[in-house]
Parts: sequence; structure tokens; C-alpha cells
Amino acid sequence: MKRQSYGFTLGEIMIVVAVIALLATIAVPAFMNARTKAIQNSCYNNLRLIDDAKEQYEVEHSNVVPGALTDLVGTSAYLKAAPLCKGGGTYLLNEFGAKPSCVIHGTVP
Repeated sequence: MKRQSYGFTLGEIMIVVAVIALLATIAVPAFMNARTKAIQNSCYNNLRLIDDAKEQYEVEHSNVVPGALTDLVGTSAYLKAAPLCKGGGTYLLNEFGAKPSCVIHGTVP
């Protein structure tokens, strides 16, 4: 009499689980690096926007540095809204001639 085989053996299931675990150990760190890099790039883009708005403000106000980021937002039309760092940092305008910076990501390289 011939015995019919249904399902998978324990060995086959263990091999599949091991392969999935191996792929996960490779994929998760790569995903986390990509996420960190995306947050950093978003912050750098915000810093570029702030720098452009700061330069416009300085030109229109005879090289006077805006006192705070809120001076660039609203009716002045330099920025429509205050950009937020997705990493949780805050933006500093810094003195005349210096680039704005983020307390977490620093300045744009």
C-alpha cells in the first residue's frame, strides 16, 4: 500500500524559518539606516529653506538678522509655515553670515 504525504515535514519548516530569519537580520538594519538618512535629508532641506528665507530677510532689512524663526513665518511671506525637524530637533538661525543649524543634525554639509 502506498502512503500519501500531506503537508510539510518539520525539517522543511525549520529551513524556511531559518531563511526568513536570515533575511530579516539583513533587511531590518538596512531599513533603519534608510529611515535615519531620510530624516536627516528632510532636516537639511528645511535648513536650506530657512537659509534662503533668512537671506531674503537680511537683504530687505539692511543686514539685520531675524531674531527668531517666527520672524520669517506668517504675513512676511518668507516662509508659509515654520519647518519642523522630523528628528525632534529645533532650528537655530545663528548670527549674520552663518548658516542656520539644527541642534540634532548640525548644519547642511
